[in-house]
Amino acid sequence: MQTPQLLTFRLTERSEWQYSQTELDMIDVFTTRTVRGNRVACAYVHASPNARFTLLFSHGNAVDLGQMSSFYVGLAIRINCNIFR
Repeated sequence: MQTPQLLTFRLTERSEWQYSQTELDMIDVFTTRTVRGNRVACAYVHASPNARFTLLFSHGNAVDLGQMSSFYVGLAIRINCNIFR
């Protein structure tokens, strides 16, 4: 498997972001390639440096990563864990 490619995560004015820049900085976005060569977008929400758990969040194919980011950050903060999506 190849090394993940780091990306920049920017929100447009249409995004429903209810948090500050601090919460936005909790999200690392990158792509990686599968064994078959497909490129997959990933996001890692590191909400807690001392988190005991990381939640692996999988969802349907038609969900936009940017639109769900606010939900992921809120969930990670509420249950005190990190989230990999």
